Amino acid sequence: MPNALARIKKLSLADWPRVLLACSLGAFANLVLFLALTLRDASSVLVISEVFLIIVLVGEHIILKEQEYLWVKLVSITLAVAGAVLIQIS
Repeated sequence: MPNALARIKKLSLADWPRVLLACSLGAFANLVLFLALTLRDASSVLVISEVFLIIVLVGEHIILKEQEYLWVKLVSITLAVAGAVLIQIS
């Protein structure tokens, strides 16, 4: 992405509450994932984690109308589904 560093600096200066909220939610998501890994077996937790990634990719395509690198998103969704199926089979 051209001028990515400048765009990030501009975003963090202008929308620092949103950036702080996004970082906080990301940290909370990681803590909950680690907690789930301690409470359940890894195969079921990883399947739920991969399903979440699929929902995010589909949501950004539908809601945000993201059209760039569609083939990369389709390949990643296919790999995530294949990984979830392989984890459940084994």
